[in-house]
Amino acid sequence: MPSSVVNTKPITRPKLLIVEDESIIALDLQMRLGDMGYEVVSVASDPDSAVRLAQEKGPDIVLMDIALEERTDGIAAAQVIKERYGLSIIFVTSHSDISTIEHAKIIEPEGYILKPFSDGALRAALEVCWYRRLRQIDQIANFQVSPPQRGEQLEAGAASLDFDTKEFLRLLAPFTELSEASLDMLAQTSKKQIFAAREIIYLEEQDDADPLVIYAGRVALGKSSEDGKELTVDLLLPGESFGLSFALDRFPLKVSARAQVNSVAIFLARRVLRELIEKDPKIERSLRKELEVRLQAAHELARTMAYDRVERRIADTLFKLTQRYGPALSGQDEVLLELTRQELANLSGITIETAIRITKDMEASGILDLKKRGRIAVKDLEALQKYGAP
Repeated sequence: MPSSVVNTKPITRPKLLIVEDESIIALDLQMRLGDMGYEVVSVASDPDSAVRLAQEKGPDIVLMDIALEERTDGIAAAQVIKERYGLSIIFVTSHSDISTIEHAKIIEPEGYILKPFSDGALRAALEVCWYRRLRQIDQIANFQVSPPQRGEQLEAGAASLDFDTKEFLRLLAPFTELSEASLDMLAQTSKKQIFAAREIIYLEEQDDADPLVIYAGRVALGKSSEDGKELTVDLLLPGESFGLSFALDRFPLKVSARAQVNSVAIFLARRVLRELIEKDPKIERSLRKELEVRLQAAHELARTMAYDRVERRIADTLFKLTQRYGPALSGQDEVLLELTRQELANLSGITIETAIRITKDMEASGILDLKKRGRIAVKDLEALQKYGAP
């Protein structure tokens, strides 16, 4: 969810989270990784803290032990982390029996290392995992385009567009495992449509909407307030989807969608998605996951609004945006978000006056730079994480 992030320098090493309940093993692994030049952002010893730290610390790769607390809770925790935050998982375990491996394969980890292991094996697994992740990010970024004029609609009929749509969808879950024939069907029945800045894509309560994938630009999901104002509740960037669960059930939208900048959306035929679901149950599971992730995000937002101070809510919203759209793409020291303070206020559930007051204080503290209109530059991620904390 042009990109919301401006890159200033390339990624060199991924940030790592270790999940290991044996403290001696965890310390040894942390020291070995440090000697190799990797940054370990934190160490978790149980499933709950693993999920929490995955959100708070924003790692790129999670090194996960399977047997936490003498069970296979590591697999369950890895599944939650992968579904909620899209992080890469490498299992580091002494379990090599077929049943454990088959169980672990369900979540499609990026690696599986058996203990004991050499530094070379560990480094190789990390480098391969990170290379694949960066390549996928680069491929998605290469599909970003400058949309033509308002109102122009492109049918997915020309061969070049068919190819672009198909290859773009191939990169995205839940389409990565589709057969060539299924990808062809999905691409050929899709439509690309260009939307000018502020143009409406979906109306709230619309019940005939096809699901979409953002191809270029940025889209805001909004909700009408009692006084008629539209409040931004989420943002979508290239590679992100919305409404895939429409293929499962027909129900009216609870939010509207509006292009914030010139944007291209790929609309997927609901009928075709349903046909593919009938052929392959894995697709339905992936679509259900999308709905679960959004429900979880809504739950976390409600909890934050109910219990956290406004300073903490602003900081938490900004940090999540940087982790969602920043380090995953660039790893730079400064992350530039194309976000107004009104949008930040909406996303944080506070008034614009409060957002202005708090962000000015953050700027005075050297955490933010607000000089560019309509943009918020995050200069100090570490200080942002601590801001407003009790």
